[in-house]
Amino acid sequence: MLAELACGAAEEVLVVFTGISDEYDVASSALKDAAVRHLAAGTEGVNQLRDGYTRMFIGPGKVEAPIWESVYRGNDNALFQPITLEVRQQYATAGFLPAAYPRIADDHLALELDFLRALAEQAGAAAYAGDQQLYAVSLTASLEFEQEHLAVWSADFALNVRAAKHGSFYREATDLLNAWLPLDYALLAELRTHTLS
Repeated sequence: MLAELACGAAEEVLVVFTGISDEYDVASSALKDAAVRHLAAGTEGVNQLRDGYTRMFIGPGKVEAPIWESVYRGNDNALFQPITLEVRQQYATAGFLPAAYPRIADDHLALELDFLRALAEQAGAAAYAGDQQLYAVSLTASLEFEQEHLAVWSADFALNVRAAKHGSFYREATDLLNAWLPLDYALLAELRTHTLS
């Protein structure tokens, strides 16, 4: 991903929302610049990313920025709270089974984003096939999941990432996530109002 950001292969993804929001534009540019800086540093830059990721999201010791929804929405900063099962149920309802199941808690940020990706692919395939019902179901599931899950905890997660001692690249990525979420929600809501022809 880092090389793709730096050399422009991810540009087509980042450019989708460019010009719609100054916050998104700034965050997108900052993430790309951070990727270029780390790649320019070679092995040392990659090692910094790996070390920063480990200290922020895994440990040892106290995790600086837990990457699971249940830590932010449950009791005692613990994993596998009832919200984890709620996320799992939404995955199952949509026919989504995370590739890492059951090794990683269902409410890991990467899995939640992958679920939105799968729903977007499903909506795109439904639109291409002219399947209005599946199209609407996919968009509705995306909207509900963003509103009931990611929008609820991503800002608190971002505060922890910003306060962490390590990982400027991850701060930039989190800023982009939080700039992207409301734009994606607005786009999904707009798409849902359209009937396929």
